[in-house]
Amino acid sequence: CFAACRNRLALLSLILLALSALLLHHIHHNQQQQQHYPQQHSNQQQHLQQPAKFHRLLIGIYADSSVLERLAAIEEVWAQPERLAALQARLVYFATAAEAERVRAATRNPVVVLPHVRVAYPPQEMMFHALEHLSRTPAQASFDYFLRADSDSYVAVPRLQHFLATHLPPQPPIKHTAAEEQEEQQQEEEELEEHEEPAEEEVDDRGLLFYFGSPARGRNGSALVIETDYCMGGPGVVLSRTAVRRLGRARRTCQRLVRSIHEDTELGRCAWHTAALTCSLPSVDAFRLRSLFFQAFLLLPPTNNASSAANVADDK
Repeated sequence: CFAACRNRLALLSLILLALSALLLHHIHHNQQQQQHYPQQHSNQQQHLQQPAKFHRLLIGIYADSSVLERLAAIEEVWAQPERLAALQARLVYFATAAEAERVRAATRNPVVVLPHVRVAYPPQEMMFHALEHLSRTPAQASFDYFLRADSDSYVAVPRLQHFLATHLPPQPPIKHTAAEEQEEQQQEEEELEEHEEPAEEEVDDRGLLFYFGSPARGRNGSALVIETDYCMGGPGVVLSRTAVRRLGRARRTCQRLVRSIHEDTELGRCAWHTAALTCSLPSVDAFRLRSLFFQAFLLLPPTNNASSAANVADDK
């Protein structure tokens, strides 16, 4: 009986040792998982929110007192400043001096005053001066791509960022000191006072010039006809920073070429004559662009009178 009891105790000891070993292994495995999970979770969140080649995006909307209610809706639905900042994007409103205070009171997003613009609509004059402003101030270095959108647009910012990162190269950094920027701006102001177009440095920037959206062509026999495809304004128009600089600094030349009161056709004419740009992307066909930048967003109520949406889908 003694021997049998001793054997049972030995067997029980072995079982307890095995259970202890399994328990220690389980505790050690859990500790390793807890150490690894935060980093893995952070990487997953970063992958979901930010593609490998992340482009800084500036969104510009022309605003006046007639669209103040829309500004509140824009901020509520897709353009909260904090959310945009987390996505490395920024929304600015362009307004005339007469309308600026009303626009500022209706939004938390910044407002840029264009003092030389007389009326906000039709927005052709505002468009040219907005591009000129972006091309001549330090703000033009704070974005890679500029989306010109309407006040009734919906912009899927993360998807647009993903699309830009997938299909377009990043714009090169501007290596100017503050003193050089001030000297350059002063020189340009003197040239403007003399009614001359500022001289543009000779650089090969053809691979950095982009102008795209929903392509269209003007009607034959009308003032809308231009030499090549232009981007329709309602669905939204994207310009690279290099293209904004090129077109903005040719503002006077482009305004002399104007043949209609429309903004989008004249932006297309300016892009073609100034930089030989058409509304296109080499890696994306026209049908795909029209499906990404489209008008008459069908999910909105028909009584809303919302006529456009810059709703860029995932590139899948």
